[in-house]
Amino acid sequence: MYTGFHVRNFRCFQKLYVGGLKRVNLIAGENNVGKSALLEALFLHMGGSNPHLVVTIDTLRGITAYRVKSGNVVEEPPWRSLFQEFNEEKEIELTGEGCARAARTLLIRTREYAGSAMPARNGGAALRVAEARSSQETPRALELTDVSRGKPTRLYVEEDVFRTEPASLPPPPFPGYLLSARGVTGFKEDSELYGRLDLRNEQVELIQILRLLEPRLRRLSTIVAGGEPMLHADIGWQRLTPIAYLGDGVVRLARLALRMLEARGGILLVDEIENGLHHSVLHKVWKALGETARRAEVQLFATTHSWECAEAAHLAFSEDPEYDFSLQRLERAPDGGIRAVAYDREALEGAIEAGLEVR
Repeated sequence: MYTGFHVRNFRCFQKLYVGGLKRVNLIAGENNVGKSALLEALFLHMGGSNPHLVVTIDTLRGITAYRVKSGNVVEEPPWRSLFQEFNEEKEIELTGEGCARAARTLLIRTREYAGSAMPARNGGAALRVAEARSSQETPRALELTDVSRGKPTRLYVEEDVFRTEPASLPPPPFPGYLLSARGVTGFKEDSELYGRLDLRNEQVELIQILRLLEPRLRRLSTIVAGGEPMLHADIGWQRLTPIAYLGDGVVRLARLALRMLEARGGILLVDEIENGLHHSVLHKVWKALGETARRAEVQLFATTHSWECAEAAHLAFSEDPEYDFSLQRLERAPDGGIRAVAYDREALEGAIEAGLEVR
């Protein structure tokens, strides 16, 4: 688990430190203070030195197409927005504190390369890019270095396709997921995760969690209709019901629980965790997520804009023998930067009682 996390020159952060991290961590703050960016920094760090994750986080933000000029120069590469103020001269540094897998430093930089110096066709396509106009610019590659391992990995364009060097990347330090608020996750992936859960005979745990919102739920099954698999629920009707018809809350909770159960011993990152959940069920949801996180040994990081969500989390964890929850509020510092203010149990309880703004 992470107990602290340092960020330097990443997206909107020139320098940020988040400390006092627990099993479950809720990140609050106004718009455009970097809540989603902090999840993305953790996502890159927990993935080790896998450069494909850079394209993944662009995809989760809805960016799915790139243009490349002749000479393998990307017109607007996916890595440019990672750098603070889009300045690729600023090296990104992400450093974790905590267990051995978390206590690592990941360095991210760009470098020039000659296309002929790169091994040809050394990896599958992460994403197709379309050729645009000619250019005299020098091609650049994104370079990631896990300091504990030493040898860097690279992401570059060759023959209009994103490729990596080496082709066989080292395994990530943590298993885990980044669940976006933008709904890009599909029912097919949900079905695949449920299938793996079913193979391990662990589906009962998921069903128990979903009964918080749908008490009639008896069992789940994957049905392929129109060529696409989707989870279907037995709620006592004459036929199974597609889970999508049970409402956004059930779908959202199913996606949270599926990924937490799959990421055993790892990390789950969730943007805008309260999406689709009515405030009246948030207390029960937090109880279930907290218990599941402990059993699965998963560390949860989630963002929120909701006062009810933060209050419900505090009350749920206050009822447990161990208060393994922290709230981190990102806010503008007097010097114009962004800082994290940590609320432990006593501080958060005092803020709630006084009606102070912690979102």
